[in-house]
Amino acid sequence: MISLGGGNPNPGTFPYRSMTFTLQTGEVIEVSEADMQKALQYSPTNGLPDFVAWLKSLQITEHKPPYENFELCVGNGSQDVLTKACETAFEMLIAEGDYLLIESPAYVGSLAFLKPLSCQFVEVATDAEGLNPDVLENVLATWPDASTRPKVLYTVPIGGNPTGTSTTLERKKRIYEIAKRYDIIILEDDPYYYLQFGATRTASYFSMDVDRRVLRFDSLSKILSAGVRIGWVTGPAPLIERIVLHGQTTNLHPSGVSQILVYSLLKRWDIGGFISHADSVARFYATKRDVFLESANRHLTGLAKWTPPDAGMFFWIELLRIADSSDLIKTKAMEKKVLLVPGFEFFPNPRKTPYVRASFSTATPQEIDEAVSRLAELVKEARAVAGEEVPKAPFPIRLNGVVSKGFGRGSRELGIPTANLPEDVAQSMGNVLETGIYYGWASVGANQDGVNPMVMSYGWNPYYKNEKRSAEVHIMHDFGRDFYGEELRVIVAGYIRPEQNYSCLDDLITDINLDIQVAHKSLSRPAYQELKSSAFILGTEKP
Repeated sequence: MISLGGGNPNPGTFPYRSMTFTLQTGEVIEVSEADMQKALQYSPTNGLPDFVAWLKSLQITEHKPPYENFELCVGNGSQDVLTKACETAFEMLIAEGDYLLIESPAYVGSLAFLKPLSCQFVEVATDAEGLNPDVLENVLATWPDASTRPKVLYTVPIGGNPTGTSTTLERKKRIYEIAKRYDIIILEDDPYYYLQFGATRTASYFSMDVDRRVLRFDSLSKILSAGVRIGWVTGPAPLIERIVLHGQTTNLHPSGVSQILVYSLLKRWDIGGFISHADSVARFYATKRDVFLESANRHLTGLAKWTPPDAGMFFWIELLRIADSSDLIKTKAMEKKVLLVPGFEFFPNPRKTPYVRASFSTATPQEIDEAVSRLAELVKEARAVAGEEVPKAPFPIRLNGVVSKGFGRGSRELGIPTANLPEDVAQSMGNVLETGIYYGWASVGANQDGVNPMVMSYGWNPYYKNEKRSAEVHIMHDFGRDFYGEELRVIVAGYIRPEQNYSCLDDLITDINLDIQVAHKSLSRPAYQELKSSAFILGTEKP
């Protein structure tokens, strides 16, 4: 065949002839002139044929998919094919404004390319065992209109970014059955699959895909090199064909030079050598995980909670008694020269959150320990005071009512006397306040005891399982008398933290005493001191 049809450049004009590279072991690999010619020319959109064949063999060896004739497309990193897949899936399955099931919290990079697609995120909660199938089932079972029910689920099932947790095999099986029942396509974004720290790797959704409803995304960024930009998507031929068509209209094909560089190495290693290398990388990150865990135990115990990751390179840290980590991480941590990511970045639908993501992949043990130590100091500083220097809306809030007989547990069980605002006042507060712990000033009756600092617990008090919302005010003063039936006046000046449940009474008492310390320090600021002199709190305000 004499070709006069294509627009291929003449290879004789290419200045490159061959390529030689040296491994960390000192071994030298040479890319032949013939292979280099293929790499430098336009190539098939789904990848160099020999490389694609090798990757298919890897998928069969590692995942043993339950059907034959699956297809595979190489991309410029897994995010390239993931973006193309999402755009393709949305074109085929989802119209603008439709719903997408997405694990929460989620990989921030996926949010970046999903948001422009104008879908509505339906968050499916994760926990220490990964994506929660009960939540997924409930979302789908209670969906009001089957015609608008979500058709696609996006998940990072192993070493989730940001949580570091993995969906267990038992849960994966349940989730796949739910997907079958509700006809859901699963986008299995699995860049940390080979970075599992256990003795065996948890099976993939692709390995159980009897219905051909899984698109699986793999990446070499975490185990060979991020810079080579090689990832691939594997799945049913009809879906892969659409992704290939997408590639033909955008970047034509992934870098041939990157492909031949990687393929030459993988061909030398064979599949066993690749798995051996991946296992060594997983062991490396497991050691890094242990270093971070040791530092977290040393510096953050009592200040934060976390679940040690079982794969990947991230810790997901909940800062205790910090309602919103944003300013702490974006401003104060940067001032202390510690780079972390505030948790709000990872939630599909915006919210305040006490979480922080920390990566342990590149820092030295000394740097990890110093960074965690600095984070601990920041948390201690933030916990010592609550609110702005000057009260901001909705504060200050004035409340008053006759002191009602409460639950009797403040003095009896906690050693911390409380005065309850009337039930009608407590219920009406829900219009302006979220449940939680607040600080401010209080006075009683004719104000013979003066204006005193107070901490107020407003809400359901999960530890005691209240059936109604209550407003329990602890006035920091020794009255030496009961004042049931007298008027209680309260100025709520600021918010300390959300209410939470406790595993034991001692933990509750510890937090109450910390709340008292925060209230004292917060109220010592000039703008808050001025609130003590208002006619309302002094009881001299005229009707």
